[in-house]
Amino acid sequence: MGYYSHLTKDLVKVVVRTTNERIEGHLAKMPGGRLLDLLNTSNETFVAVTDASVHDAATGKLMSEVKFLAVNKHHIVFMFDETETKDTVA
Repeated sequence: MGYYSHLTKDLVKVVVRTTNERIEGHLAKMPGGRLLDLLNTSNETFVAVTDASVHDAATGKLMSEVKFLAVNKHHIVFMFDETETKDTVA
């Protein structure tokens, strides 16, 4: 068993926009960490999106639903925490 046998991470509901797709799902981030940190500080090329639904960006048509989706960070146009949108009612 390694030194880090269990890491606690926060599961965040996100929207990820690529050039042609809108992806909705969950990302795991370190407690107190930012989504931006996943893009800028990690040496990994991909981010893992779980329980993902992939929609065509132009039409909104659902293209696929998968339990796990690896998204290349170089293809991400923007990403945000869906729970922090302005239209969220507390």
